[in-house]
Amino acid sequence: MNIDEEIDIATQFANQGNNRKAREILRNVLAIDNKNESAWLLFSKVAEKQSHEILCINNVLKINPNNEYAINRLRNIENTKISNKNTNNLLNVSSMQLIKKVALILFAVILVCIVSIFLLFIAFSNNTSAIPNTQQPSATTLPNVIGMWLDNWVVHSTIVIQKINGSYQIKYFYGDGSVETKILKVKVVDGVERLYVYPEIIPGNPSGDYMVILSNGDLGFYDNEGFIYLDHPK
Repeated sequence: MNIDEEIDIATQFANQGNNRKAREILRNVLAIDNKNESAWLLFSKVAEKQSHEILCINNVLKINPNNEYAINRLRNIENTKISNKNTNNLLNVSSMQLIKKVALILFAVILVCIVSIFLLFIAFSNNTSAIPNTQQPSATTLPNVIGMWLDNWVVHSTIVIQKINGSYQIKYFYGDGSVETKILKVKVVDGVERLYVYPEIIPGNPSGDYMVILSNGDLGFYDNEGFIYLDHPK
């Protein structure tokens, strides 16, 4: 794996607003070189949560305590937290009297709304029709499931692999409720089935990333240089 090229590709995805792809690439880079300052710095800019951003910035500063961007960004985050806390305290004090004055009015309005909704429900309950369920299927209700694993490497998700009509596919169930589905290509090497994601996260899959379902049920992640990490069954 050419780490510099991988970071360049991740930067391109980040510039296009595709932070999830950028995080996937950076995760693979950091699995090989967890002291790469550039990778941690870019990861901080595409982090899903501010707590993840702070973690990445702290890792940058462990590697290079003089990184000006990391120092300034961490200072800005702390200043924003202090400012928000002071503003909230001020608003709480100034709004307390107003809340007391309008409490009875709000209670009356809410009570009227509840009664109105209840009456409408009674009036139309006999005429309602079933609403089709358009939600994404849950990971536990999918058919033809080979295995299900918890993936806690940077982006938390549930991974499900299915075999449908002789073909493999993988689904990623993310914490925000979104679901991503990809096809898996199977290649047998030395009697072991290697599962390659298609389309590849990185066109051409230069790092050779693939998965193997191990005999103990774990899902192993590998690349051309060998083992990366394990996911355990859910």
